[in-house]
Amino acid sequence: PSSLVPNVTSVGLRYSDYQNFLSPWYSMRDEVRLLELPSPVEFEIMIGFGCMKWSGGFLNGAPFCLYREKEIVPQLPK
Repeated sequence: PSSLVPNVTSVGLRYSDYQNFLSPWYSMRDEVRLLELPSPVEFEIMIGFGCMKWSGGFLNGAPFCLYREKEIVPQLPK
């Protein structure tokens, strides 16, 4: 679930488990959501929002966008 908008599905990433407590990336957090696009589109888009506590947290977050081509499964002849 989203930490920004209730009842919205998202993936939350927290980097504190992989950083030293004194690291500037210790408080880094990202939230990513998959956008639903019309079916003929051959790619997927995810929107994200990242922040760090030391620079203002979600009040000073940075948006980002990720995309990938959909995997095309070949159809077998009948």
